[in-house]
Amino acid sequence: MGKKRVLCGHGVDIDAVAGWLGSYGGEDSTSDISRGPYILSFQDEILTVFPGLFAGTIGTRRLLKLFEKNNMKATWFIPGHSLETFPEECAMIRDTGHEIGLHGYSHENPVDMTLEQ
Repeated sequence: MGKKRVLCGHGVDIDAVAGWLGSYGGEDSTSDISRGPYILSFQDEILTVFPGLFAGTIGTRRLLKLFEKNNMKATWFIPGHSLETFPEECAMIRDTGHEIGLHGYSHENPVDMTLEQ
């Protein structure tokens, strides 16, 4: 028998600060993971982390390194607001050859949108 191959698809959403914008009622949610700040201890350093900003900057860069290390490509779904807020990181995604899919502008709830929108 021949060697077997397993193919997997990898997708990343850079919702980042969408919860702060009020998408899906996140601005009123007490459990919204985009809230913060959180105080973390990392390598003998105390960090103040705002999760939405962390995702768009440090998180994106870490995932790019992980994918590069493992010779992997992914589809990155990026809201227009995240593209405008994190242009450098989004350019890195593009420049490293990953696929980019549009994810709305601010992670809008399609149920709440008019047909024209």
